[in-house]
Amino acid sequence: MTTARRTFTHAIALCLSVTCATAQRCGTGGGTPGAFDYYVLALSWAPGFCDTATRPSARECGPDRHLGFVVHGLWPQYENGRSPEGCARTPKVLPELVDRMLTLMRDPGLVQHEWACHGTCSGMTARDYFATVDRAFQAVRVPEELRAPRHTTRVRIQDLERRFADANRASPDAFRAVCRGGELMEIRVCLTKDLRLRPCSSSVRECPANQVTVLPIP
Repeated sequence: MTTARRTFTHAIALCLSVTCATAQRCGTGGGTPGAFDYYVLALSWAPGFCDTATRPSARECGPDRHLGFVVHGLWPQYENGRSPEGCARTPKVLPELVDRMLTLMRDPGLVQHEWACHGTCSGMTARDYFATVDRAFQAVRVPEELRAPRHTTRVRIQDLERRFADANRASPDAFRAVCRGGELMEIRVCLTKDLRLRPCSSSVRECPANQVTVLPIP
């Protein structure tokens, strides 16, 4: 079998185990389970994701869905440099646990992907890791004006992060807005291992634009 054919076959196998889009984003940085500095909770802004996604998930973007912030993942993070990914080989997440997480993460493939790429670096079992994901989500308060916006708005990145800071009585340094094509994609929240807000380090990326478009919830 040629190298190209082996690569193609491997890619198909990945797409059968998780969604193709997420499989391609999974790095191979490795790391030691439990050996990290803090967490990043990535909250995807569903209207922005659905507007730009090549293959949007019907569970998140279907016409009957009216979602705002949903969980993308909870990522072990280093203070500096590339953070760990794919720290151990483990079985897939059990179906009942996947079903339980769909209220937060919306896509079964994403649940599997986040465990394989990030959860395995937490040093926890899958059940404990996803319980931590749930607690992390509950620990962050979304500003009132971003819970159900009905109109498109333009917001300065600095002001957007300040709104999250004010809603959570924290420093703006604990929040990072992520954009694509000038639209809000995610808010990334930096948390200690016991899920207290803390400043993000320079290893957590931020939207390079001054302003971002926040699409409304349909």
